[in-house]
Formats: sequence, C-alpha cells, structure tokens
Amino acid sequence: MKHQYVLCFSGGKDSTATLLYLIKEKNIVPIVTFQDTGNESKDTYAYIDYISGLLNGWTGTEVIKLKGEYDFFSLAIKKKRFPSMKARFCTEWLKIVPFLRWLEEQPYADDCTIITGIRAAESKARSKRKEHEDKSTYGRPLWNPIITWSAAEVFAIHKKYRIDINPLYKKGLKRVGCFPCVNAGRNELIVLARHYPDRIAEIREVEKQTGLSYLPRRKFNKITGEAIVWTIDQHVAWALKTLDGQMELGTIKQESTICAYAGLGVCE
Repeated sequence: MKHQYVLCFSGGKDSTATLLYLIKEKNIVPIVTFQDTGNESKDTYAYIDYISGLLNGWTGTEVIKLKGEYDFFSLAIKKKRFPSMKARFCTEWLKIVPFLRWLEEQPYADDCTIITGIRAAESKARSKRKEHEDKSTYGRPLWNPIITWSAAEVFAIHKKYRIDINPLYKKGLKRVGCFPCVNAGRNELIVLARHYPDRIAEIREVEKQTGLSYLPRRKFNKITGEAIVWTIDQHVAWALKTLDGQMELGTIKQESTICAYAGLGVCE
C-alpha cells in the first residue's frame, strides 16, 4: 500500500495554508481529518464544510470529521470541571484520543506520516521544532511543512488560490479552536461580546446547569487565599473594562497563552 499522509485540520489559517501547499504545490493528496470537540464556533463549522467542498472538487475526497466518546461539555461534567492551563485534558480526550482510535482502524495505520500546520514564528517553544520529526505524540513520523513560514506567507497562499480565510480572523480573533478557548485572553472575550452574544448566553446556561465555571478564576480572596470563581458574564465584564474607560473594543492586546498541546497543530 502506498505511504499515506494524514493532515490534522482545524479550520485555521495555518492548517488551510498547509492543505493548499500540499495539494496545489506539492501534488500530495492527504487524508484530511477534523477532530470535532463539539465546542467550535458556528463560523468554523461552516468553514470546515466550505473547505471540504473545495477538497471534494479538487481530489474527490472530503474532510473526515471525528468525534470522541465525549464532547467538550460532557467531558467537563465527567471531570467535574472545565479544563484550564493547569488541567489540560481537553486536547488529549477530545482530539488526540479520537484521532488515534480512528487511525488505528485504517489500513495505512503503520505506514503514514502525520502533518500539521505549526509555525516556528508562533512561539518560543515552536521555534525549536523541526520540519521533520521522527517521534511524536501520534506515534508516527511528523511533518511540519510550513514550520518556517511567516503569517504573511500563510495569508499569501490563501490569496494566491483565492481561498477565503476563516471568518473568525476577520472579526479580530488570532486563533481558531474551542470557542472560546478556556485560556482565552481579553481580546478574545471582547470579540465574543461584540459578535457572539448568543455564545455567551449558551455558556451562561451551561454554567447554571452544571454549577461549573467555564473559564478559570481571575482573582483570589486576599484573606483566605481561596480562588474567586467568576461566571462567563463576570469574565466578559472584566475584558470590557479598560484602564482609562476610553479604549475602544478590539484594541486590547491578545493575552491568550498557547497551551502545551498547541504544537500538535490540532487547535489552530
């Protein structure tokens, strides 16, 4: 059987640029998978369908949508908490495990290369990554074909082949993945408040039903040292609050932290 390439596709600009590079410039037709957490933006789901349609026209294949035993919210109920920087169980349970279970069932499971769209310019940790890596979390060789690319080059290949970018970028977000990510910074919450009040309402309802806080605590009780739990509405209010009361929406610097699993290329 011919050696197979499997692209982990998130619907973000980098994985889309990788897909375009492979098909249009390297004449490689990868198997394309999207690991669905059940917690993506409606814009991202629509974008996945858009790319899947293009892929079908180009190669006769489509994006394979994978789901695990749990979605984002049922996993939080099982764990009795939502994930955070100190409890990063979301990527493992919702993306890595479902992907590996699916991969093990494929005839090319032992003869494939996993492809991601990570770029060295995105973080200090990623700057140490190589284009080809023999060992990876996936247990297979890893290829990061656009590791040396700049953001400008990523957008340029979209423009070259007249492919739209995920609408989330046009609305001010710098990453694509869970919506919002539990590590969301001020800017992401501002965009949420401005463009997706319905999403805030959905999270508010989930918090009421589960008694859990979607986002991690922001402050501690100065006397007891205990964490002060905030609701989604309190987090958004914090994001909208400015130092001088005059800063406009969308001008605050992104504060999101890239989690340890981001190097797998499955969240953005």
